[in-house]
Amino acid sequence: MKVKLYLPVLALLFLINCTQKSDKEYFDKIMLSIKEKKYTEALSEMEKLLEKYPESKLSPQAIYEIAKLYHSNLIPNLGKEESLRKAIDCYKKIFSNYKNFPEAERALFVTGFIFANELNKLDSAKYYYELFLKNFNNSELTNSVKLELENLGKSPEEILTKKMNSNAKKN
Repeated sequence: MKVKLYLPVLALLFLINCTQKSDKEYFDKIMLSIKEKKYTEALSEMEKLLEKYPESKLSPQAIYEIAKLYHSNLIPNLGKEESLRKAIDCYKKIFSNYKNFPEAERALFVTGFIFANELNKLDSAKYYYELFLKNFNNSELTNSVKLELENLGKSPEEILTKKMNSNAKKN
């Protein structure tokens, strides 16, 4: 009699486990959705991945991919500034929660870049650029960060004039 009771329970547990997606399946669905330009679907799948597998090794890459979508203003029904702020939130999450992720330094750099060049929030840009130098001083992006700090708040014309004057002094 007990065997008859356990059999349906075991079958139900088996079905539940078989229908639950793995973190890789969620990630693959995110990437497929992006490829197919189904950006809202990609965002939804990322949220599910993070909810069900917060410790997954694929989580930071999923967040990074979604950050790029926000940065490119590809998520429908969001204004440019709101989209940029969501990109920043994603990039900051990567740096804060996944420091060993290979793109963590790029995420921190892009955070400063968005503040400096797209939102014109120079104090915030300076903060994130300096945080970058403190954490990733030997990065391949270090020279770019130093150049950004050096030219923070300057127009392209001012930067070009400065460069031309510097080259003229050398000759």
